[in-house]
Amino acid sequence: MKIICKMQGGSHSYGLNTPASDVDIRGVFLNDEVRHTVGLDRFEHLDNRAEGDDTFYFELRHFLNLLRKGNTQALEMLFNQHWIECDEDFRRVQHHRHLLIDPERLFSCLQGYMYSERRLANGERTGVLGSKRKAQVDKHGFSPKNFVQLFRLAYCGSVFFQTGLFPVNIVQHSPEFGAWLLKLKTQPELFNKEQLNNLVDDHMKDMIAVFEANKAELTSKFQFNLDAANELLLELYAPIIEHQFQTFRQGQLQG
Repeated sequence: MKIICKMQGGSHSYGLNTPASDVDIRGVFLNDEVRHTVGLDRFEHLDNRAEGDDTFYFELRHFLNLLRKGNTQALEMLFNQHWIECDEDFRRVQHHRHLLIDPERLFSCLQGYMYSERRLANGERTGVLGSKRKAQVDKHGFSPKNFVQLFRLAYCGSVFFQTGLFPVNIVQHSPEFGAWLLKLKTQPELFNKEQLNNLVDDHMKDMIAVFEANKAELTSKFQFNLDAANELLLELYAPIIEHQFQTFRQGQLQG
C-alpha cells in the first residue's frame, strides 16, 4: 500500500493531550496490489490497534465514503494541517474538500454521534467504556474524556457551520476554550454531572441555531459531489493501475 498521509490523531491533534495520552496514528493510503485495486479482494483499512500498536489507516475510497456519510474523524483529517507526512495526492484531496462534504448529513451525523457520546459520558453505556474511563465514571459519576469529546464536537460543528472551517486543533483555534477543556479532562473533581449536562444542552442548542441560520449558504458552498469524488479516485489510482497493467503486459511478452 502507498501511504499518502499520516498524522497523530486523538487528543494530540486536538491539542488536548496530556503526558498520559496515548499516541494514535491515523492516515490514508492507496492500494497498490492488483487484487485490491481492480481485483476481487477488498482492503478498506489497516487496523493494528488490537496488537498494541495504535495505528489505523483508511483506504482512499473508504475514506471518501466516510466523508460522504458525514464521519467526523474523516473530516478532521480533511482539514488537518499538521502531518507526520503528507504527499501531493492527499493535498489534492484537501483542495477539493468543498466537493466532499454534505453539510446536512454532517449535521445529522454530529447530532447522532453526540447523543451516543453523551450516554458514554454519563455512564449509561458502561459496557463499552475502557477500564480507565470506567474508573472515572465510578469515581466522579461521569466520564471526563467523553464530556470533553462532546464539547469539542459541538464547538467544531458550530465553527464549521458558521465559517466553513473545521478547527482540528482546539487549543490553537480557541486557547481559552481549549484551556477549559483541559481543566475538565485533568481536574474533573471541579465539575459535576448536572452542570456538565446543562452546558452540553447549551452548546448543542448553539450548534443547531448556527446550522439553521447558515444552512442555505452552507449548502451553496459545500456539497458531496459523487462525480468529483470518482474523478479524484481515477486521477490518483490511474498511475498505479497503469503501472500494474504494464507490468502484466511485460510478463506476458516475456512468458
